[in-house]
Amino acid sequence: MFKNHVIWSDQNQITGDTIHLISNVETEKLDSLKVLNNSFIVSKDSVSNKDFNQIKGRNMFGKFKENKLHFLLVKGNAESVYFNRNEETNVLETITKEISSNIEFTLDSGQIETIKYLKKSDGNTYPPSKLPDDVRELKGFIWREDEQPKKMEDIFIRDNKDTIPSKTEEKVEKVSDLLSKKEVPKEKEEMELPKSDISPKKQ
Repeated sequence: MFKNHVIWSDQNQITGDTIHLISNVETEKLDSLKVLNNSFIVSKDSVSNKDFNQIKGRNMFGKFKENKLHFLLVKGNAESVYFNRNEETNVLETITKEISSNIEFTLDSGQIETIKYLKKSDGNTYPPSKLPDDVRELKGFIWREDEQPKKMEDIFIRDNKDTIPSKTEEKVEKVSDLLSKKEVPKEKEEMELPKSDISPKKQ
């Protein structure tokens, strides 16, 4: 896949300039994932509709387990924003923003389970009441939930771009509208063919 396409693994939205999905030939299941340049993974917070866990970096390399993304390595300019909730009460306790060269994640049922910073990281943890606006979303963040297939048939929905008129078609249409609205002069509207001066010959 090329040109910022989007794929989904559980509730994780994955985007990037180039995406490669590699299957295991023997098991016919997904084996690994490569997201090259401008890689970005987003998942909606388990409770809030306005909060999103985000990971971005230059490239991402993932491994699947039973067709579910289980391991993720972000290489180059890695950044993450994670909303930390109490496991028992689900109350939001802190938000962590981290920057590192490389970050390693493991996931369970689509949720981040562990985070490992392979090189020295630089970050901050904020209480919800003191979260700066510029920390809530990483640069380049976009949520494309309306593009997520909800059922098998959604994968085959035809692109409706053919129904949108091009600029050229719009111009032609506007010109034709003007012509159709243009008033026809009365003299032309009422004009009749001249009668012939030649009478039919009598037999």
